[in-house]
Amino acid sequence: MNLFPEILKNTILQIAGKVLSVLIGVASIALITRSLGVADYGHYTTIINYLLIVGVLIDGGLHLTMIQLTEREAEQSAKEKIIQNILTLRLISAGVALSLGIIVAWFLPYTLTVKIGIIIISFSTLFNGIIQLLTGIFQMQLKMIAVIKAEIYRSLFYLFALLAIFYFFPKNLYLILITMALSYGLNVILLLKNGLKYFQLKLAWDKNCQKQILRYAWPLAISVIFNLMYLRTDVFVLSLTRSPEEVGLYGLSYKFLDILTMMAPLLMGVVLPILSRHWQRGEKTEFTYYFQQSFNLFSLFAFPIVAGVMVTAPQIINWISGAEFLGAANILRLLIWAIIALFIGGLASYTIVAINQQKTMMWVYGTTALISLATYIYFIPIYGYWAAGIITIISEMIIAIASYGIVLHVSKIKLNWAIAIKSLLAAGVMGAGLFALNFNHLLANIVLGIIIYIVALLALGALQWRQLKHLKMMLIWR
Repeated sequence: MNLFPEILKNTILQIAGKVLSVLIGVASIALITRSLGVADYGHYTTIINYLLIVGVLIDGGLHLTMIQLTEREAEQSAKEKIIQNILTLRLISAGVALSLGIIVAWFLPYTLTVKIGIIIISFSTLFNGIIQLLTGIFQMQLKMIAVIKAEIYRSLFYLFALLAIFYFFPKNLYLILITMALSYGLNVILLLKNGLKYFQLKLAWDKNCQKQILRYAWPLAISVIFNLMYLRTDVFVLSLTRSPEEVGLYGLSYKFLDILTMMAPLLMGVVLPILSRHWQRGEKTEFTYYFQQSFNLFSLFAFPIVAGVMVTAPQIINWISGAEFLGAANILRLLIWAIIALFIGGLASYTIVAINQQKTMMWVYGTTALISLATYIYFIPIYGYWAAGIITIISEMIIAIASYGIVLHVSKIKLNWAIAIKSLLAAGVMGAGLFALNFNHLLANIVLGIIIYIVALLALGALQWRQLKHLKMMLIWR
């Protein structure tokens, strides 16, 4: 059975939903930054980043473990048993990690505002951890429309609440954080309501099942911890050693990066079960096909994003957050290069799980994390956000290269680079065209960039008209 049309349809639905979520997210950033200003946005960034670190510890690889273990089971009851036990583990890990996180934060050299903010937003972190697991259920069923709807409702609720805060309670950081926590609570309720259609959701504690889960998850957990050491400790070290203003500028640039990369985990969550299934069955032809198609898809997205942001970064920052944040434009130009590693490299990182090479990759994550952490601690106090950005990009590139090395060696895949090279060339043409024809208007430049990129792809043969027609057909609801 060819599942790629179903994957493509789910991918298109996710992209459509994510585009809307991105637009809402951008509007939310605009309201928050213009309401708080650079310094208070630095405090906001410190709070969010700290809880993101705690959130990674809460996950401990359970999300990917759930997808992998349930894919191995044929019976619905066995799948439900795994999900219920993982949900129990998630709640326990959340309680422990959040409690320790709040205690540790109280002894860090943060302002009282930041410490109280961490307590408030811890509820959001708990809800987000539950959302991750519930999302995995819908990914396995290829029913991502429920996740998309819940996220859109959450984003709209948050946006309208921010509008009210902006006009009636400006510069109120606590209200913004409370609203965020409530919005994630709404998301959980909506996902639970829809999730009951596919699985019996309840808590369970089976010792044998728990042992199986933990035995599978521990390499992932260690890898995830190492991963956060080079992904999130840049802002953490920055918040401890530099001014709130500098944290605010870097945090805004990083937030745009986060928004742009929101699609990658969801897209990979759809493909991962398919790759796992074919790998376990020894179906190399099918495994190679889906890996190659996914590689092509991520290449087509990553390169034009980099080219477009390099030209339009000042327009993006000014249009969203105003002239007060224009210092973030060059930081964004630097950080955007991480998109290549996060998109294209992310495919290999997820595939590592599908081919059961987590333990091998763990050493790569560990080495990279320790080197990154050491260089963050040494260079950030001296060079600030420039050091943070450069070290982050280098770390991401190392992980991406190592991931592909392991995947290609173990799977014996001969990757076809034709689409990737053509998309890179098309992105270069787009970037040059934008630079030459720059309208000094963000929306006009976005439209112009899309047109140039698609024309260049067609001219280079990376896309064909029949593929565009097939894409159109996939958008039609059956």
